[in-house]
Amino acid sequence: MIKLLRANLLRAIKSKTLWILSIAYAVYAIFLPILVRGNGVTPELQQGVSDLLFSMNYGMFGFSLQGIGIAIVCSIILGADFHNGTLRNKIILGQTRSNVYIANLLTTMIISIAFNVVYMFFFFIVTMPMFGGFVLPATTTLWVFINGTLMMLAYSSIMTLIVMTSKNSTASVITAFVLLFAGMLLFQYCRSIVEAQEFIPVNVLDEFGNITEEIIRNPRYPSPAKKAFFQFVLDFFPSGQSLQISNTEYTHTWQMALYSIGLIGATSGAGILVFKKSNLK
Repeated sequence: MIKLLRANLLRAIKSKTLWILSIAYAVYAIFLPILVRGNGVTPELQQGVSDLLFSMNYGMFGFSLQGIGIAIVCSIILGADFHNGTLRNKIILGQTRSNVYIANLLTTMIISIAFNVVYMFFFFIVTMPMFGGFVLPATTTLWVFINGTLMMLAYSSIMTLIVMTSKNSTASVITAFVLLFAGMLLFQYCRSIVEAQEFIPVNVLDEFGNITEEIIRNPRYPSPAKKAFFQFVLDFFPSGQSLQISNTEYTHTWQMALYSIGLIGATSGAGILVFKKSNLK
């Protein structure tokens, strides 16, 4: 399996797509703080900006750049094996299907970590000197890093499952993009349910024609069970985690970590089982 992993990584390093995405991610990391500064964030208002931009490594308010990058690279690098016969040759030469799948999964995970490293490198040499250090406690910042990294690994596991079971790189990219954008809308809706206010202000017209503001109970306020369900959905799926992290919502850190680990295990196990039974032409 080590040989398979080494071959995958060498091919990834030679991939123009990977380098283009890495450069794009570096540009994102460099220009994000410049854009914030250009929008008038003065030294008096800059406290906590580094914390926000650190979190935005893992998404931009529900829009997951990592998921998109991982989907593209995974589909191109891993999907190519199905088209040029490389995958079948690996099996013929004695490699087990489990080893092939795990090597591909590890390849995708290493690439996702590489994206993380690219952002962090420019974060520390551009953002930190521009906006200063962290304001959040060290434990909270560490949890952001842990949750964000596990979230990216969960994305990698899901994308590997899609590519290795669909056997079509174009279909894999389309499926991944549909899931990402549909998830972005879904999790925004889930967040609106979770954050619904029990009491809301309304304008009331009295008998004299005057408009006054009254506080009434929100008729659409969800029950505790409904809120708990939608919070679980946000905590469980990577895009929901990305939405919370990029919005600096750090109240379910250990739950998100456990769900990511469970999701990685479940999708990897399912992918291996399906790949073992698939017909390689």
